[in-house]
Amino acid sequence: MIHLIPVSDFPTYDETPDNAIIFATTGIDGCHYCMAEDNDEMNIYIVFPNMGERSVYLIGHSISEMISYALSIQGLFECIFDLEKDDFLREVEDVKREFITKRSNSRFTNDLLALKKVYPVTDISASEVYDKLRMMNCS
Repeated sequence: MIHLIPVSDFPTYDETPDNAIIFATTGIDGCHYCMAEDNDEMNIYIVFPNMGERSVYLIGHSISEMISYALSIQGLFECIFDLEKDDFLREVEDVKREFITKRSNSRFTNDLLALKKVYPVTDISASEVYDKLRMMNCS
């Protein structure tokens, strides 16, 4: 389960980066994914509206990179910024176990295979994703 629901018409929030294109939502509390160009570089963000001081996080420079990360960490982007690494990795493993039956479901498997055909997905560990995204967002 990666919590990635495509959208074509989604409201922007004050936290949404200027000139961003919103392409998906998590389906929870207005949280959404968007892309915006910055200094000739494409950036993919996850936005957590109304979450206080920090609510926008860089999660990649392409859709393929973002999806690779999402698949590795079961879509738990918000936990990277809220938990220590060991706690985060335990959370990812718990979610993987919880959704093991969905992975064996043929519709879920077919949807995942279709996604991988459209976007080249790189295998990366949850530990590597945690480290990369924490480094990309340190400030």
